[in-house]
Order: sequence, then C-alpha cells, then structure tokens
Amino acid sequence: MDQPDDCSKKTIKKPRTDALDKFTPIVYNWMSLARDEIAQDTFHSIQEMDMCLTESLSNAIVDFHKKETDLKKLKKV
Repeated sequence: MDQPDDCSKKTIKKPRTDALDKFTPIVYNWMSLARDEIAQDTFHSIQEMDMCLTESLSNAIVDFHKKETDLKKLKKV
C-alpha cells in the first residue's frame, strides 16, 4: 500500500514540434485550396441554376403574355 503510484513515475512525451511546424502550413494550405475549390464549384452551380431559373421565368412570362393576348383577341371576336 505504501508503494508509489505508477502514474507518478511516467512522463508525458510532447509531440515533436519541429515536424508539426513544418507540416502544419502544408495542411492549412491544402485546406485553403480545398475550401476555395469547393466555394468556386458551389458558386458556379448556383450561377448555373440562376441562369436556368431566369430562362424558365422568362419563358413563363412570354407564354403568359401570349396567352393573355390570345384571350383578348378571342373576347373581341
């Protein structure tokens, strides 16, 4: 019972900071490039959807006006 605890004898080893210092900027650079690429892909996807929606809305407006004009012609006859 009087024996010292095994945990008190162990020392915690610190990670090699020199390797981490060299590796960390590479990882941050890669993460930044990945974020930029994802953001660019997302922007292009949104831009493409916007163009499709704008075209669909434009076609719907043209169709509406055409049908409205046809309806007015029918009412005159």
